[in-house]
Amino acid sequence: MLVDLDDFKIVNDSLGHAGGDDALIVLARHLRSAVRPGGTVARLGGDEFVVVCEHVAGAAEAVAIAARITGSVADLNRARSLDWPISASIGVALSDPECTREELVRRADSAMYRAKAAGAGGYAFYDGPF
Repeated sequence: MLVDLDDFKIVNDSLGHAGGDDALIVLARHLRSAVRPGGTVARLGGDEFVVVCEHVAGAAEAVAIAARITGSVADLNRARSLDWPISASIGVALSDPECTREELVRRADSAMYRAKAAGAGGYAFYDGPF
C-alpha cells in the first residue's frame, strides 16, 4: 500500500516544516498501530508512506487493513482536535508471483492516484494502468 496525506502542504505552510515533521512522526505511530503485527510502515519521502503486509489472504483482508489505516488517521484527528484535519489516500496493490518489488510499488502508486482522483480519504485497488 502507498499512503499519501491529502493536502498536507497546508499543515507545513501553517506550522512550518518542523511542525509538519512532528505531525508526520505522530502519524507514523498511528499507521504502525493500524497495521497487523509483522507489517512494515516506512516513510518514502514528503508525506508518503509505504505499508507492506505479507501473507494477505486477498482483497477483503487488504480492505480491512486500509480501513484500519483510514480509521487511525480519523482517530488522530479526533484525539488531537487538529485545526487542519488530515486525511490519507491509499493505493492498494496485491502481489503476484511475477511481480517485482518495484512493480508492486508502481502499482500501488497508480492506485493511490486513483484514490486521490476519487476524493480525499479513500483507497483504491490497482486493477491495471489508467
